[in-house]
Formats: sequence, structure tokens, C-alpha cells
Amino acid sequence: MTHLFIFNSKEKSKYHLDYKYVIIFLCLLLFSFWTFEVINRKLMVGDNYAMTKLKSFNSQIDLIEILIIGNSHFHPIESDGFNYKTFNFAVGGTTYYQVYYFLKDNIEKMSSLKSIIINADPLNWSSYNNYSNLNPLLWNKFIDYDELSKIIGYKVLKYRFHFTLLNEVYGRKYFIKNIKHFIKDRLLNNKNISPSKAIKESIQLNGNSDILRRVKKHFFNQNIFENKKLVYFDKLLQLCKNHNISVITVQMPHRNDYIEQSKDFINMKDINNNVLDNPRYKIGILKNIDCYSMFIDHDEYFLGGDHLNEEGSDTISKYLSNEINSVLSNVR
Repeated sequence: MTHLFIFNSKEKSKYHLDYKYVIIFLCLLLFSFWTFEVINRKLMVGDNYAMTKLKSFNSQIDLIEILIIGNSHFHPIESDGFNYKTFNFAVGGTTYYQVYYFLKDNIEKMSSLKSIIINADPLNWSSYNNYSNLNPLLWNKFIDYDELSKIIGYKVLKYRFHFTLLNEVYGRKYFIKNIKHFIKDRLLNNKNISPSKAIKESIQLNGNSDILRRVKKHFFNQNIFENKKLVYFDKLLQLCKNHNISVITVQMPHRNDYIEQSKDFINMKDINNNVLDNPRYKIGILKNIDCYSMFIDHDEYFLGGDHLNEEGSDTISKYLSNEINSVLSNVR
């Protein structure tokens, strides 16, 4: 019976845990996590058309004479027809506070800059998506969140990317999807989808939604011409004035059904009365180019109610380049 309680050292050594292998395993696990995190961050930046634009912008920052900057309505404007070195920095969802902080950070480096073109469409005066920062990968580099919070009256938190693999938007599903696309499109099919094509596909998907629903999303229960929005528009005009840079505002073409449905919320008369003809702001605007109703008889020019297709893009690009060339040629 006593034999049952005799300690067997050989039996113990058989199941001995070697901590060396545990440490090696943990190191490999941490290294794998770190490697996947680095790859995921590279995919986040590479897959983000705005970051691609920023890289191109930085490579020619001291040469740019005209900067076109605004939301996705500005995507169609081509820079080829301008008589000046022009760069289009249109990014979906961009509002005046983002434009202001972007310019504030870069304006000293833009030694050749003569003029900025900003859009002043009805959507620009709605509080829709005001401070929800649709592209934090881009705008986090420029926005002063403390100042922004003070001006709008509540705390706006900076969107931080600590561990992207655990992130709701850029997490594991995003990582796996991008790895699959990279292997399928680039390695196997040798196909690289351009950012511009991705933008057009996204716009077409959103633009083809029901117009009434889209208009209501933009304006229903939103604050129109709220003071906080106008504060940043004013700060933008003042920043340009202090650096001797002219400001040209543009209303991009909208489809007739979008214009008709949005009249219950806002129209061009409202924009003129509140902003463009308001002496406080008018003095800082070199020229306003109103193309809002230009294509009301040309539904074939649109991807959706407020975005142009390729044919519409070509037409508006030629028109705007001619107009802006003429305006700037008369500026001394």
C-alpha cells in the first residue's frame, strides 16, 4: 500500500514543462501579431485613395498654383484645362473645418499658390456629417481637435488607431479581405484597381439610391447655415486673405430631381442671402461660379442626383477651367 505514495521522479520529468519553449512560442506569437499589424497599416494607407492623393500633393506642394479642395462633388474636375499648375484634392465628406485645418498646416509650404477653389453646394451648408470625420487616416494629421471642440461647444474625440487588427472598421475582416484582393488582383491576375475607379464605383452605388431618401438624409432635421459652419467658412476666407490667396466658390451641377426635392430645405437664393451676398463673406470671395442648375435638362450627365458621370465630368471640367482661367487672368 505504501508503494502508492512513493514519489516517482522519473514520472515527473516525463511531463516537465520547458519554459524555454514557452518563451519562444510567446515571442513568435508577438512577432506574428506585430507583423500582421504592420501589414494591415500598410494596407489601410495603400487602400485609402485620400492618402494616395496626399502623397501626390506633398510631392508637388511648392508648385501648385490652384488648389481645388472639397467633397466628392469635386471629383470630376480635371486639372488639364487650367493655365496654371492645378491640383484636385477632393475627398468625400470634406467640410469647411477640414479644409481650414488642411490649409492652415500647408499654406506656408505652398509658395506658388494663387487661388483655392472650394465648393459651396447646398450640402456644404447642412450639418449632415458635420464633425464625424469620415476619413480620420487623412484628417488626423491636420485637425486641431482642442480648438475644434471649443468652437463647436462639445468634445470631438480624435479617432485613434492603437491596434488596427482589433479596430471595428480596419480589423480582422478588413485585413483578410485586403489580403485576398492583393493575392487575387495583383499576384494572380496582375490587375491593379485604380483609386479613381474605386471612387466612381462608390459614388454610383450611393448616387443611384432613391433621390427623396438621399435629399432627406442630407437635409431633414439638419441645421442649415448654423453658426459653427459659418465660423469655419469665415476662418478659411481670413486665412487665404492673410496669405494673399484668392478664393473662388463653385456650385457643382445637380440633377433636376435632386434640385426639386431639396427646395423644401434649401435653394440657391438661401445660399446667396446667407453667405455669398452677405458682406461679411462676400469681400473674401473673388468669384462665385454657379453651375447648380446648369444640367437640369441633361439627366444623362449624372451618376446620381448630385454626382456627375464621365460625360458630365468632361463638360463641367472644360467650362470651369475656361471660367477660372478668365477670372485669374484679370487678377493683378
